[in-house]
This record gives sequence, structure tokens and C-alpha cells, in this order.
Amino acid sequence: MNPPAPRILLVAGEASGDLYGSLLVRALRKQEAATVFTGIGGARMREEGVDLFADSRDLAVVGLTEVLSHYTAIRAAFERAKTALRRSPPDLLILIDYPDFNLRLAREARHAGVPVVYFISPQVWVWRRSRVRSIAQRVDKILVILPFEEAIYREAGVPVEFVGHPLLDILPPPLEPGAARIALGWDPRQRVVGLLPGSRRKELQTHFPVMVECARMLKERIGSFRCVVPVASTLTRGDFEPYLKGLAGAIEVHLVEGRPWEVLGTMDAAVVKSGTATLEAALMGIPLVVAYRTSLLTYALASRLAHVRDVGLVNIVAGKRLVPELVQDDFTAANLADALQEILAHPDRARELREKLIGLRKSLGEPGCFERAARAAREVLRARSPGAIPEHD
Repeated sequence: MNPPAPRILLVAGEASGDLYGSLLVRALRKQEAATVFTGIGGARMREEGVDLFADSRDLAVVGLTEVLSHYTAIRAAFERAKTALRRSPPDLLILIDYPDFNLRLAREARHAGVPVVYFISPQVWVWRRSRVRSIAQRVDKILVILPFEEAIYREAGVPVEFVGHPLLDILPPPLEPGAARIALGWDPRQRVVGLLPGSRRKELQTHFPVMVECARMLKERIGSFRCVVPVASTLTRGDFEPYLKGLAGAIEVHLVEGRPWEVLGTMDAAVVKSGTATLEAALMGIPLVVAYRTSLLTYALASRLAHVRDVGLVNIVAGKRLVPELVQDDFTAANLADALQEILAHPDRARELREKLIGLRKSLGEPGCFERAARAAREVLRARSPGAIPEHD
């Protein structure tokens, strides 16, 4: 008699986690096609056949004030996940990023006797290093995607494996901007400047008006260029329209849906809200400016707790300030325009920076992140249920 199909509960609370979760599910199904998946995620995980009981779009928030305004939805999703762990415990819980929610859920899983794999580490190297102790108590194995994270957990006695960065499996090879523009049917000679304000409506409200004003100022200084905004999957064109009214003749902003990384490759320069998008742009070789603003309360608390000087993931991975950062009071249209103008006015320096940014790929491991993560997850399953979970190459 064949053993029952493994049941895995996955939790991804943000757009990037939904993408990574969908690719991890695909890799797990290659190893065991009958695996049953339930959990929290978005459209991409649903397309991979995950039975979702909460949508990550309702949970993707940033900053203390936004968390409070979404508390009801977040609490409801947590209670559903906790009920799933208690009433019908899965064979494995896989948590993807989203640490405040997921570390609490890991504690519930420990009480229910469900093994836990954490894919994509909470950024304990940025702040709240005390979380390492919680992780050690609640997680059977943590799968990290940045090479320096492995030593942090190993020294704390947490079972850890560096699986490489997901972006190495996702991003296309970088092209010269002119070639990338030709691939999209654009004029290869026209300069392209990108605006990436974030993937949440609150981030759009905070960052986009300043970025648009920056583009208007930049046009007055250097003349014509194509201003491009890759629309995140969590947003729509309609979300941007209120911020674009009254711009006729001042600056034309092109909203592009789909093919986000191909669009990135067309850019001569970009201003990018701090987060994973800064690393995406860097690995595509885009000279960029990191930008970020949050509420005064959130910023004050973060500043007191932070262990790193830089906020941009690209600079943290590089171990030095490769690209400029304009944060909080420094995040102004004039400062952004100055930084972009500096990039565009010195093509030789921009070319040198581009080579350094693309070179960061070598520091992030090898492609195959999701296959390695899937194998590690199955090893935890087999350790808890020897013989019940068949081995696969």
C-alpha cells in the first residue's frame, strides 16, 4: 500500500514571497507530484495548485501605521493558519520571509508537532538579532539566500543551508540597454530612465509623486528621455493615474505591465525604492539610486534598532556603498534629479558601475535555488517520517 501523499502548508505574505512560493511548489512537485499544498499566498501560488485560505494581497503591509490599519485581515489569516495546524496538522510547514507573522506561526507549529522549514531568512543582520534565538527554538531548518547569512545561524546552532539567491533563477541575462530596447521594439537611441516606487499602494503614495517630480525636473535639465514605470503585479494602471494627472507637456510617464525584468534591462538609470527591487535592478546592470521614506515613528524605531549603515540591499550585498541612497529627509525630487543627472552625464562611470553591479551575481551562489530548497524541505520531511516519504534524486 502506497503511503499517503505528503501535505505541506506554505505561508507567503508578500508579492515576492508569492513568486518564490510558486516556484518552490513547482520544484517540490517535480520531486513528488502527489504532494498536496495549502496555505497563504497570491495568484502565482494559486496557479500552481495551492489551495489558499488567505490572500497575501491583504497582508502585504509596511510600517507600523499600515500594520495597524490591516490588523483585522492579518489576525484573521493567522487564526486560519493556526486552526489548520491544530485540526489537521500538515506533514510540513514552509514559511517564506514575512517574519513578524511567520515566526509566531512557527511557534504554533512547534506546539502542534509540525516540522518547520523557513525559506528566506528574516533580516536579522539588519535588526533584531534576538530573533536568532526564536528561530533556533521554532525552526527545524532555515534556508538562506545570502551567503553571509549562513554563518550567523550556524554560530547560533540553527540548522541552516545556503541555497543560492532566487533571482539567479528568475532574472534573464543582462543586455546592453540599446539591445534590450530593440527587443521590446523601442528606439535604441532614446535614453530610458526608470521609476520603481514599490509594489504596495502605500509605497506608491509615499514615493511616486516625488519620483514623478524628479523626472519633470530632469527633463528640464537634460532634455528628452523615455520615463518608464514597470507596474508591479500587485498594482494596476489605475493606481498610478491620480499621480499622473496634469502632467501633459511636462513629462510623459510610460506605464508598462508585464515583462518587468526585460523592461529593467532597457534603463540607462533608475530610482528604486529600497527592497529586493534594488538587487533586481543591480543584477540587470542598471545604475540606480536607492530611495526610501516611511513614517517618522517607523523610521525613528528602525534607526535605533538597525545594525547596518546602508538600507539598499544592493549595497548590503556588495559590502560597500556602490550606489547612492536617498532616505527620509534626503528623499527629495531635487536630490533624485541630481543623482540621476550625475549617472547620465558620465557614461564611462555608468559603464564601470554597470560591470560592478552585474558582478554581484557571482557572490550570490549558483542557479538552482528552488531545486536545492525543495530537496532540503524533503530531507526534513523524511527525518520526521522515515520510510513514509520516498527518496528522489
